[in-house]
Amino acid sequence: MIGRQHTQNIAHDDTLADGGWSLVEMLIALVLLALLSAMLFKALASARSGLDTFRLQAREAGLDAVQIHLRHTLAGAWPLRRGGAKGDAPIIEATNSSIEFISNYSPQGQHGGLYVVALELVNSKTSGVFDLIEKRTLHREPPQTGGREPLRPSIRTKLISGIVSFKIRYFGTLDDERLPRWFDGWSDSVRLPELISLEIVFPANDKRVMPKIVVGVPASR
Repeated sequence: MIGRQHTQNIAHDDTLADGGWSLVEMLIALVLLALLSAMLFKALASARSGLDTFRLQAREAGLDAVQIHLRHTLAGAWPLRRGGAKGDAPIIEATNSSIEFISNYSPQGQHGGLYVVALELVNSKTSGVFDLIEKRTLHREPPQTGGREPLRPSIRTKLISGIVSFKIRYFGTLDDERLPRWFDGWSDSVRLPELISLEIVFPANDKRVMPKIVVGVPASR
């Protein structure tokens, strides 16, 4: 009788052991859970880093396109007066932070011809930074006056957003100076500068970088 009761107790204890977790099993499960969590965290961090890299490459690719566009536009500067009452309007209006000139460069998808192009900074939606805007107007020369009138409304394009400054300089000879040098503005109503440089500065925490653009103006020669 005592032996049968002892056998039943042992069987009952084995049933409890089979239905629960031992301390060793719980420790192993916790270790595995920690390893899986670490692997998942590493995978998420790697994916996020890859996404950031992709976004940066996309932004850099966009900057490359803008740089090419600006180079072609400046290299197409055309020594043509825009006309006026006396026909003595300057062929270029240029300061240290804005420029307006005539270019024969027509971006792909736009009507060919001569364009009046203006580059300037406008306040961005984010405080403390600016957007670089291009205003492009297709013009033609009326045979009666020799002036220029727009064929269609101006096209405004945001080239780059969120920049700190946009600096333009001009290399050439003004007035009666014999030796060419760099100027912060250009006021010659007859000649174009020989070189135009553009420098764009991004915020300190911005990873975007654009090298300084220096373009020769063939029409100035």
